[in-house]
Amino acid sequence: MQRTNIFMNDFYPKIDGWLYQGAIELTEMLLNAQKSAGIIGGGLEIGVYKAKYLSFLASTTDYNWVGLDVFIFDQQSEAAQNIETVLGSDKIRVKLVQGNTQTMTSDELTVALTKNAVGGISFASIDGDHSCKGVTHDLKIVEKNLVPGGIIAVDDLFSPMCASVSEGFFKYMQSDDSNLKPIAYSDNKLFMTTSGYDELYQIRIMIAASLDDGLCGQRWKDGTQINRVRPFLDGRLIHF
Repeated sequence: MQRTNIFMNDFYPKIDGWLYQGAIELTEMLLNAQKSAGIIGGGLEIGVYKAKYLSFLASTTDYNWVGLDVFIFDQQSEAAQNIETVLGSDKIRVKLVQGNTQTMTSDELTVALTKNAVGGISFASIDGDHSCKGVTHDLKIVEKNLVPGGIIAVDDLFSPMCASVSEGFFKYMQSDDSNLKPIAYSDNKLFMTTSGYDELYQIRIMIAASLDDGLCGQRWKDGTQINRVRPFLDGRLIHF
């Protein structure tokens, strides 16, 4: 977990936001697996706040990113500064866009991404409107822009503090719009992918966890591994 260790040691304490080590480690495992599989695209985060997760995502990849946020707390300049601190001159790969995805169609999201040098999405983080309707809408427009093998990280799922996120997620998953399959869950984030790629990612992260001494690796090797793989949404879910 090279990028995770660098981020945790050098930047994590300096950036405000809600992000946990297990989720960071699992993100790096999945991004590494995606790169090895040759899945190419760009990145998107809906709900940037001060760019704690976005700066890590961009530092762990070599492609372009768009961060969409209403920036209701006027934190856009601070988010930009945090991105520069983590990425240095590579900050040019990340574009912060003030906007509300709740007023966007999937085609309008495509236009916004294309304007900022992002074609299809290979990795997306959804952490915006936490209402049931908001989550359902964001999942719909993001999935329509996802490349085959693209990954969506859904924040605050299963949290009792944000019950409407789970409500919106399951409503979307039961709709005809969804073709997503679960991969894994760690520390407040659920990771999904397009149908047909879930087992590939699960094999890759099980191998990575078995070789890793980080938090996810310790959890995976502590006790019976089979207890960390459970049926979920007509597939399997690995939890760390």
